[in-house]
Amino acid sequence: DVSAEPPRPIYYGDSGGRLLSAEQVYQETPNGTLRRDFMMRIVDRDWRLEILQPTNSAFAFSSSWWLNQTLVQLLALGLALTLMIAFERRMAMREMEAQISVLSRRFQEFDRDADRDDQGDSSELLPARPTVSAITLDIELTRRDGLLDDAFRSGAFKQHYEPVVHLATGRIIGFESLLRWPEAPELFTAPQIIDWAERAELIHVLTLDALREAIELVELWGASASASGQPVPWVSINVSPDDVGKPAFIEQMLDLFRRHPMARNQIKLEITEGVLVRDFKGVAQRLRSMRAEGIGIALDDFGTGYSSLSYLHQLPVDSIKIDRSFISSLTSERRGRDIVQATVELGRRLHIEVVAEGVEDLHTIGLLRRYGCHAGQGYLFSRARPAMVIDEWVRTHKRFDIA
Repeated sequence: DVSAEPPRPIYYGDSGGRLLSAEQVYQETPNGTLRRDFMMRIVDRDWRLEILQPTNSAFAFSSSWWLNQTLVQLLALGLALTLMIAFERRMAMREMEAQISVLSRRFQEFDRDADRDDQGDSSELLPARPTVSAITLDIELTRRDGLLDDAFRSGAFKQHYEPVVHLATGRIIGFESLLRWPEAPELFTAPQIIDWAERAELIHVLTLDALREAIELVELWGASASASGQPVPWVSINVSPDDVGKPAFIEQMLDLFRRHPMARNQIKLEITEGVLVRDFKGVAQRLRSMRAEGIGIALDDFGTGYSSLSYLHQLPVDSIKIDRSFISSLTSERRGRDIVQATVELGRRLHIEVVAEGVEDLHTIGLLRRYGCHAGQGYLFSRARPAMVIDEWVRTHKRFDIA
């Protein structure tokens, strides 16, 4: 750093030994620049040239800041492009980790060079070293997506079924099909799996798989029920906004039902308000076409949306499921009880089946019976169980003791 040295003259001459110029280097000025004077003799005349330039410390601060910012931007761009074009998520993760490692080393080398060049307190002017901790969540998301990709390809996802129980008799009247990963190496909730499936554009595949399994079950139960005279439980399938938003996918579902006409009356499609907000008119038309084929439509999480009553008026709904947030407060809040009672009465007047979600104690069952709600589901009865278990329940006409 020449600013840390005493002034010294530097001479420039030609091959004949004649002096062309003399450069005098001065100390750093208070405003962070270095003044350099050149005394030159050209054509027998003396010339003085004064140049002001940033000192090493000022240059180190400026270059360090801009280089760090540039590298951070390049890192973000590289990660985005990697995520967009990588077909294999695991390969994308490895590529990102390699980029991060290289850029981290460059940051460290750059900062070491800057520290080596700076003198005195000038190093304090350097901005904080950029870190890669900001992208930790992206790496974690990519890692978990890789696990989910592997699970999908290996067939590790399974449908489990939560029973819906007649509150007066304890008899199973239906099941809700729920996606599960039984052997997951770490916790994955159903919403996390669905979110991944939508981003990976695999949600339609999973929905059709769930529908095929449900059709197979109700057809088996129908064959055995014909001999015993017992009613066949229905199975409800959750459909996502992406599912209902694509007419071609709806046609695939309808084609599946046309090939299995005996099953269509035992299958329900569960929708939430999120399904309807994107294209209400188009979705309503598709749902009507499915209801015309005999497929049941259930409005899930009823009461939590802004337009639940409006949907009852405009959609071909034959079942509503009261959200568990209302059921959980049934025994402790008068307002919650009034809402549930009014919802049950509304369903009765509209000839719509009402199912209470999140039933967890006998006191709640007592209140629901008093209000006229005839069906419920929740941990009081059972968590979602594999197909093999519920098939045995149906064949043995299992009843839950809720007296």
